[in-house]
Amino acid sequence: MLMSDDETMKSFLQQSLRRGRTNLRWKLSGLDERSLRWPRTPTGFNLLGALKHMAQVEIVYFGDTFGRTWPNREEVVSDADIDLDPQADWCATESETTAYLLDFYTRVSDFADETIDSLSLDSPGRVPHWPTGRDETTWDRSWFTSSSTSPGMWARSTLSGKASTAPPDSPRQLRTCRRTSTTTRISNVCEPSPTVSEARRDGADRREGW
Repeated sequence: MLMSDDETMKSFLQQSLRRGRTNLRWKLSGLDERSLRWPRTPTGFNLLGALKHMAQVEIVYFGDTFGRTWPNREEVVSDADIDLDPQADWCATESETTAYLLDFYTRVSDFADETIDSLSLDSPGRVPHWPTGRDETTWDRSWFTSSSTSPGMWARSTLSGKASTAPPDSPRQLRTCRRTSTTTRISNVCEPSPTVSEARRDGADRREGW
C-alpha cells in the first residue's frame, strides 16, 4: 500500500529524529564520568548536559506544545530555574547520574513518539515560550525547530570520534574551565591553573574560537 506524501514526509522526519537520538547516545557511550561531565564551553556545558537539554526540548516541542504534559513535572527545568540560571537545562547536576539521564532521555523519547504518532504534519500547536501572537505552530514546524536547536547536531558536527577534540587535561580545556562562572558545576573535575593571567587566557581563547 502506497503512502501519501504527508505520510512519507512524516515517516522521514520520525526516522531522522530517531537517528539523531541514536547518534547522541552513541557519542556518550563508553565515556567515563569525568569525560561526560567535563565542561566543553565557557558556560560549563558538558555532554550529559546535551542529553538533559535534548530531553527538555522534546518535552516542550512534542508535549506542552500539543497539550500533553510530562507526567513527572519535577524532572522538568522550570521557568523559575531558568531565571535563576539561564544554563540550568544545559548542565547535569551532581545528583543527576548518567544512568538516570539516559533513562530520562529514553522515557522522554517514548513520550514524544506517542505525540508524533497521534498527529498529522499540519496538526496545530502553541509553543508556550514563544511570543504571544507568534506562538502558533504545526507538528512539522515543531520538528524542524527542535532539530535545528538540538545539541545532538552540535555533538555530531563538533566532536571528533567520541568526546572532545582536545584532551581533558590540555591547556585549552583548563582555560575553558577557568572561564566558567558557575564553578560549582565543575569543582570535582577541574583545578584551574594559577599561572596563566586573565589577559593571556582571554586572548588565547579568542584565537582558539571560544
